[in-house]
Amino acid sequence: MIDSARLSPAESRPGAAFELEGATHVHVEEALRRLEKALQTMQLGVTITDVAGRIVYTNAADAGMHGYSVQELIGKDVGIFSLPEERHPLTQEQLRSVTTWQRESLNIRKDGSVFPVRLLSDVVVSADGEPIGVVTTCEDITERKAAEDRLREAYEELDQRVLERTSELSEANARLREEIAERQRTEEERIALEDQLRQAQKMEALGRLTGGIAHDFGNLLTVMLANAELAARTLPTEYEHILDELEVLQGAGRKARDLVRKLLGFSREQ
Repeated sequence: MIDSARLSPAESRPGAAFELEGATHVHVEEALRRLEKALQTMQLGVTITDVAGRIVYTNAADAGMHGYSVQELIGKDVGIFSLPEERHPLTQEQLRSVTTWQRESLNIRKDGSVFPVRLLSDVVVSADGEPIGVVTTCEDITERKAAEDRLREAYEELDQRVLERTSELSEANARLREEIAERQRTEEERIALEDQLRQAQKMEALGRLTGGIAHDFGNLLTVMLANAELAARTLPTEYEHILDELEVLQGAGRKARDLVRKLLGFSREQ
């Protein structure tokens, strides 16, 4: 209730209630004009439809981004903005069960070109809670999608470079491992050759030593065998037991001589 003490003289006169009502109506109209001006100048598209999906209001931004004038759209079905496969009008029952929803979609312009949008819709209800319309804001996200595509391409290019670099590193590592293995094989062969050389040198030295010993020993055996044979020929037969010993000595000497010959043969091979 409005306090009469706060009313102006005009408001206290007969008919003041009508003046007050008129003033309130003016204020409401002014507020509506301001709201419409704000909606018409904002960059975000705004469209209001009734429950049947007919456009009852749209701002210049929404009309312009779709290639229409505002006048062309009033009374049209809101599906005019959507591709046929994207048109999913909500029933009255569905409008009662939801209050707001958002999505990304593809809208179509008057010239048939398609562009990506982000949509946010709110159900408008009457005083008794019944849906009477839908307010939808529409944002053209072409630039954002293009930026996302560029970013994705940059990531893909980076991934490709990483893969290429990884492949190069793998090949380099493989070559390095092969080089290391080759060096190991070369080192093992060098060590084996050195071992063989040392062994050959040892055998050569042993051959020379064996040859020298065998030669000297052979000379001694020659003298011993010659003396044993001479003694066997010159001893009288009554020294039979000595002759037997000389025979044994000669047999051992001949075996030793054969061994010396083998040693001399070994020394020549080395």
